[in-house]
Amino acid sequence: MASNDKQAAADAAGDPAAPPPAPDRLAADVAAAETAALNSRVFELEATNGRLADEVELGKRRVAEFERKLAALTPPPKGVRFAAPYGFIHNGERHHWNPGDVVTNEDEIAALRARGAPLETF
Repeated sequence: MASNDKQAAADAAGDPAAPPPAPDRLAADVAAAETAALNSRVFELEATNGRLADEVELGKRRVAEFERKLAALTPPPKGVRFAAPYGFIHNGERHHWNPGDVVTNEDEIAALRARGAPLETF
């Protein structure tokens, strides 16, 4: 019994001669520390992702604003030619162009550009 008391006292004092903790306890401590570190990293990455998404959205708005300003400064072309088939439905009305079709109406050209039609300027 006396040796058990000495062992308990040595364990409590952190005596280097004391036997190491049980492997199960070490594994649990390591797992808990790794889990805490991973959770912290996940939190940091989520915050970074949110900041990056905000910056991307701001960048998209700036590009759109620049494109609007550039379009206002660029004189409209005299005509455009479709580089590929293109079509859309607007107010129930179907609009379609074949490759090589030419459009010269400035309002129609502006509307087609705004929709992202595959146009070639001439």
